[in-house]
Amino acid sequence: MACRERQRPQGISYTHAKAEETGLGSGSQDVAMLTFIAHELPSAATRDILAEMRRVLRPGGVVAITDND
Repeated sequence: MACRERQRPQGISYTHAKAEETGLGSGSQDVAMLTFIAHELPSAATRDILAEMRRVLRPGGVVAITDND
């Protein structure tokens, strides 16, 4: 077992998917994160990703965006 697997908090899962089409159910996620990529993307792609984040978030869910310019 890898060290990072042993340290993963219980009840948290991570999904690596195409950001515009995650395949996750609508309203199925507590948190959606976009980290250090938005400044690299065309505006249309950023809009599509934000729409997908909104779609998959449950009511009251959290969007976390970290980026730089």
